Amino acid sequence: MKKPQLLFLLLAVVLLSCKKKQNDEGIQETTHLMTIIFDGFIPNQMKAIVFISDGHGRLISEKVCETNGTFVLKAPSGIQVPQRFQVTLVRYELYWHNVLVTIRTFREIQPATWKVTGFLPDTMGHSTFRMMNIPPHNGMFLYSTPGYANYTFSTDPQECLLYDNPSRFFVRFNSDAGGAKYKMVEQVIPGNIYDVNLSDAESLQQSWLSLTSPAVFYESKIWLTGGSNSPGTIPLQVDQGFGDGTTVDQIPLFFPPNPDYRARVSIFDDFTMNPEYIMNQYGSLPDHFTRIEAELEKMSQGVHSVSFEASGKMDILSAEWEFMSTSNHIFQWSVSGPDSVRTFVLPDIPISLTNIFPMLSLDSLEFKCIQADDLFKAESYAEALNSLFNPSAPAWWDVTVSQDVASIRKKYTDW
Repeated sequence: MKKPQLLFLLLAVVLLSCKKKQNDEGIQETTHLMTIIFDGFIPNQMKAIVFISDGHGRLISEKVCETNGTFVLKAPSGIQVPQRFQVTLVRYELYWHNVLVTIRTFREIQPATWKVTGFLPDTMGHSTFRMMNIPPHNGMFLYSTPGYANYTFSTDPQECLLYDNPSRFFVRFNSDAGGAKYKMVEQVIPGNIYDVNLSDAESLQQSWLSLTSPAVFYESKIWLTGGSNSPGTIPLQVDQGFGDGTTVDQIPLFFPPNPDYRARVSIFDDFTMNPEYIMNQYGSLPDHFTRIEAELEKMSQGVHSVSFEASGKMDILSAEWEFMSTSNHIFQWSVSGPDSVRTFVLPDIPISLTNIFPMLSLDSLEFKCIQADDLFKAESYAEALNSLFNPSAPAWWDVTVSQDVASIRKKYTDW
């Protein structure tokens, strides 16, 4: 009689053991990591990749996304999920005669839902613009459509990409008699040729941006927007200026009437253009340059990593790597984290990425620079990520943060 009881007991233990194992595996398989909503992020006939790594860069989960939509990433069975992990977003697109692959890794992430909004939709085609009745002028011409710009001395017909339909065309130049002038062409349709009469070009408005200290080398850009970084409206560049070697304590800004702008100004301490101090502001145009109170020092490269020292006030730190292959593929990879980070390590490349781009390896990437950002309207890295990927109001993909920001960008040199 004891034998059947023993067999029954052993069977019960096995069943309970199997049940516990199935439950444990079920918990592992259903551990939610991230929900990613791609909205206008993936170009037609292209793909996007999202992958999740632990703090050491080891892969936890990956997903190839062929269309815009909602994608859920979960931890596979048997993998221990850290409380915080890294999320990497990969997007590639045709960029003139190259393929531009943008890879952005974000550290210190907890399970969340992100909405990622693409900066540019697929191109609608292009149109050609012929400048007519050009008055005597000096300097360069700025030709732009929403999402496209060309700054050149040429007055030849301009073939411009169009990212919306109908679109608009803007040209800005300096006339000898009337100063900064512009002409706007509305209701531009792809595939057409437009003659742009510059004899009645209008004068641009002007304001001045004061500097905290005199500068010789600078670059300034202004875009028209449909609101402070408003999704759905592609910015139109309307001004671009450079320092001409003369020491100045203020910079001229030129612009047509508009309710909202984006201004980006870069100041360089010397001819090496390293470091670069940057200010971005949305809404009204700035009247003074806000210089970040932070410094980056003593960079040292490791194996697929970089360490550095940082001091001052900042909310976000980032490191950037780059690789241009002989097959005309440009790879730009940035890794971002909070102000406490002093070492950035590239995560392992998943198979899904090497299947599409076999020429890419961690060894092929060249370290470029470190950047520190101080947000004007947010106080932390977490707030910046919420601003960038908040499902109710996501920012454009090309903007590091949707807030006004002061930055320092320092390129790698042999210290």
